[in-house]
Amino acid sequence: MKISVLQTKQDFWYGPDQLEDFPLERCIAAYNAHMDAEFAKMEEILRQGTKLLVTIEGLNWLVNPMDPRYDFAQMAEPLDGPLMQRFCALSKKYGAYIVGGLYTAQNGRAYNSAVLFGPEGNIVGVHNKVHLPAGEELDITPGDKFEVFETPYGNIGML
Repeated sequence: MKISVLQTKQDFWYGPDQLEDFPLERCIAAYNAHMDAEFAKMEEILRQGTKLLVTIEGLNWLVNPMDPRYDFAQMAEPLDGPLMQRFCALSKKYGAYIVGGLYTAQNGRAYNSAVLFGPEGNIVGVHNKVHLPAGEELDITPGDKFEVFETPYGNIGML
């Protein structure tokens, strides 16, 4: 089985002292370009026969979680949202598992999640990060369990 890790970095980042330089429109444009580029890279990797692809953590951050202008839970992606559907379609197209390190919105709260997408185009499981770094707990809800998901390639636990 071929396993690949897509280790990239965010193309844009801003701190609290740069809020005026990063209006929401600029963040959205940068996010869309970033996600299109990431999906092109994932597709290239999956075309080569990868059966388990793992992305970086926080692949889909749209705005800085500590940006006081936005409610991060409203900016994060719901589990039935268009980005999740895009991941499901990609995993189904190549019959592969993908672990997406994604910010998700669940029950009105934001989580730093690892979402396991299955080869049938479904979400196999979600792990919400339990131990958050200092500062992240102000906007991100910690998870409360460590789950393991069965696959034909072996059990997968995500942290």
